[in-house]
Amino acid sequence: MKRILIPAVILVVIVGIWLVQSRMESKSIAPKTVPHFLQINLSEINHIDVRTTADTLTFRLTDSKWILDGTPPRVTDSNAVETMISAVANLKVGNVISENPERQREFLVDTTAGNFVQFYNGDKLLGSLFIGKMSPDFAHTYIRKPGSKQVYLAEGMLTYIFNRKHNQWLNRTIFTLNPDSVKSVEFIYADNTFHISKSASQWYVAKKPYRDSLQADSLKVENFLVQFCRLKASDFAGSADSGLVQFNPPDLTININMHNGTARTVEFSPIGEKSPRAYCRLPGFADTYVIPPSLYDNFRKEFSSFLP
Repeated sequence: MKRILIPAVILVVIVGIWLVQSRMESKSIAPKTVPHFLQINLSEINHIDVRTTADTLTFRLTDSKWILDGTPPRVTDSNAVETMISAVANLKVGNVISENPERQREFLVDTTAGNFVQFYNGDKLLGSLFIGKMSPDFAHTYIRKPGSKQVYLAEGMLTYIFNRKHNQWLNRTIFTLNPDSVKSVEFIYADNTFHISKSASQWYVAKKPYRDSLQADSLKVENFLVQFCRLKASDFAGSADSGLVQFNPPDLTININMHNGTARTVEFSPIGEKSPRAYCRLPGFADTYVIPPSLYDNFRKEFSSFLP
């Protein structure tokens, strides 16, 4: 009985210490705030380095777009980058939680385990910060300035903002077009080709070589264009998709032509019957995009799909 009682008492003591510590940390958040913690002017930031335990990322502001360094460089999700900048530049920081260097690893704000972010203007360092783990209340984050022993609690779930996977920083918008500006859309399959085209205010559908056309159901055309003209990926193809992507030849090629003379071409890879991922690409670009198979089914139209 004593053998069982001793471990139970030890467990109770450990839990009690953890609860006391958590309450002490929670109480120390609100009494004092440190305004302008990093003292960064948002308008000066044009280069950001982020180092996580899994990756090292460099972002550069180029022609008003945030670009992620790499081969090739990639356009980022600007909202993700701006959220990162705003979160750090507008930190709401409470009292010091710890000044013990040995506890930095515990809070994940040491030099080996923490997410480390540096903000630059050109090559001039404006400020830097270690972003650690979430606090027990899941409403705050441990942070520390490089060279400082002081660990603070900052408001917000900052860990999730910085600890993104490489592809989660990228812009998943394939293209955005105005459906009202579309002149024609061509569907190219291995065994047939047809297009829909607009004349005046009426849509028509015709098979290649497009000598004869039939009046199309304008509502069906508009429903297609609303989805297709705002084409956005759910992911990017990676090593796990190797062997599943085949564009030679594509299963379907869609050419979309605008009234202003511009055009877009999208190629779709064949997919298995129960595959959870469909693939497409823009010819001449490096990325292979992943979209839901259900969305691809909506794009894989037949000639009769647009008839009244």
